[in-house]
Amino acid sequence: MCAIVAAGVAIVPGAGIAGAESTTDQVLDRLAAARDRDGCPALVRSGALDAAAGDLLARGAVDPHGYVGTTRPVVADAASVGEAVTQALSMAQFTNVDCRNTDVGIAMAPSAATTRIALVFGSITGPQIAGGC
Repeated sequence: MCAIVAAGVAIVPGAGIAGAESTTDQVLDRLAAARDRDGCPALVRSGALDAAAGDLLARGAVDPHGYVGTTRPVVADAASVGEAVTQALSMAQFTNVDCRNTDVGIAMAPSAATTRIALVFGSITGPQIAGGC
């Protein structure tokens, strides 16, 4: 099975972190399993796209942080962590198995009322390598 190369967890400043790493790992593992089933290569975790996902949650816009490819954002917002994970995976299903996407970033902003998860997929064309900037 293909694995997503992980470099850390992007948490939006001020957001709680209890369980966030295991939740983002769960999302990334499920993305990897779907890509493996569809024959796509493993996604590479990008620090630039992690930062872009954090910005997406904090500011509502994607700043690619020097990522040289095309970005495709997904944001899920739900009452519980489980619902947010399900929603994020559902919303990202077609973007995830588009094998042109080679990189991914993730951020999570849990609060007492809702949990928000952002995924930013990236694809690089040309001589650049997967992994972002």
